[in-house]
Amino acid sequence: AASGASVLLIVEDLHWGDRATLGMLAHVIRTLAWAPVLVAGTLRDETAGGEPALHALMDDLRRERRLERVALTGLSEEETGALAGAWLGAPASPGLAAALHRRTNGNPFFVEELARHLVESHSDRSAEALIAAAGAEVPEGVRSLIDRRLARLPELAGQTVRVAAVAGEDF
Repeated sequence: AASGASVLLIVEDLHWGDRATLGMLAHVIRTLAWAPVLVAGTLRDETAGGEPALHALMDDLRRERRLERVALTGLSEEETGALAGAWLGAPASPGLAAALHRRTNGNPFFVEELARHLVESHSDRSAEALIAAAGAEVPEGVRSLIDRRLARLPELAGQTVRVAAVAGEDF
């Protein structure tokens, strides 16, 4: 495919890759150096203690000048409002955008899940009710993601996280 046009290969969730998968990715990156191929990989920093092969691959690619890291941050309040507005079918009010941003810290997944939840369960409510709901409810998609992540933790760590959750965000 790269002999006729530029190619973008996106590999998501590298933090979950095993040694064989990461070895294959390293092989692809090195053997396609002649081709117009850009490999973009995603990984979560909070899982950086994972597979040593990932750290080795990243170190090698950095030394070979084949790696550029781009750290992503949350969306701004304005961007949060724009994303929520796309889900709501109408521009989000400044108050709703602010409430969503406070609740999600601009995390696009959380913004989309919360906006979807508001559409599905509060479509007939006023702007004030939406703002209140945005600050109080946890959408099913977010709850499910949290449950999956907690299930991967050792039992004692999972219990500690559950207890800490009661203390709030600043535990």
